[in-house]
Amino acid sequence: MSTNNGTNWTVLNNGLPAINIYALFIYGNNIFAGSYENVSLSKNNGNNWTDVNIGLPAYNVTSFACNSSYVFAGTGNGVYRQLMTAF
Repeated sequence: MSTNNGTNWTVLNNGLPAINIYALFIYGNNIFAGSYENVSLSKNNGNNWTDVNIGLPAYNVTSFACNSSYVFAGTGNGVYRQLMTAF
């Protein structure tokens, strides 16, 4: 995270199990991070992360999208969706 237009950066990976993040998605106060190992969620601007692989059989998440009801995760094995209310 940078608060000064990129002059300095702060690492925000407390509790984030994956190092290689391939997709980030922000919806309201939720930040989703997708990797080949899992999907993680931060509800406090990236200060802490929690695994949210709820019913996701294939993790390798490379993209996210949403509408008012669902968050969609694009993986190497297809597209999966979860109700936004699950988060």
